[in-house]
Amino acid sequence: MKKTQGHLKPRQQTGVMKGELDQCETQLAAMVEQYPDATLLEYCEYWGTTYNHWVSTSTMCRALQKQKLTLKKRKVACGETALQAGFPP
Repeated sequence: MKKTQGHLKPRQQTGVMKGELDQCETQLAAMVEQYPDATLLEYCEYWGTTYNHWVSTSTMCRALQKQKLTLKKRKVACGETALQAGFPP
């Protein structure tokens, strides 16, 4: 590099890595609105069957975080689990 450019400075970075679901903002928002209590795994399965594009839970999580779409906690499921385990409500 020193021979061709005369210095050893690092090059400027080019471009940005784009996520697999960056172009799907409206579909993701509609999916979360339709199924607000779904888990990441359920979202991935829905996305794969609906759009024939299978993604990992990590990819789905990053896409939802970029759009600031949060996952809702299942209050009923947590309560039922606690009651089954013998914990007081």
